[in-house]
Amino acid sequence: MTATRIHENNLLTAVVVGSWLLLAIMTAAGYLFGSVQFAGGILAGGILALANYYWLFRIIRRALGLDAHQAARFAQLRYLLRFAILAFVIYLLVVHAGIEVLGLILGLSLLVIVITALAIYMFVTKGD
Repeated sequence: MTATRIHENNLLTAVVVGSWLLLAIMTAAGYLFGSVQFAGGILAGGILALANYYWLFRIIRRALGLDAHQAARFAQLRYLLRFAILAFVIYLLVVHAGIEVLGLILGLSLLVIVITALAIYMFVTKGD
């Protein structure tokens, strides 16, 4: 088995795969060292972060196919809708589902952690 190098051509794939792997590790660690509510918060936050990432990716891809005036309005409306839905789901998770807020914040930070780690990797290996 050969190791796949991370470079500019497969960076988005590395972000997605790394995020799912880190989510599994963080959720298991949250369950082992914390509580079910903490692990549930990590899992819920990570799934929300990844769903938001996929949704944003689709919006940008569709907006790039439109003319400039239409694309701006399209992206702005989708951004507001996406933000409102995300805020509502977080509200439901915290207030009604009893999810631990710290675990939720940790899960929502999933993509930031992965992108930071990949940036450090790319810097250290100089993209090779």
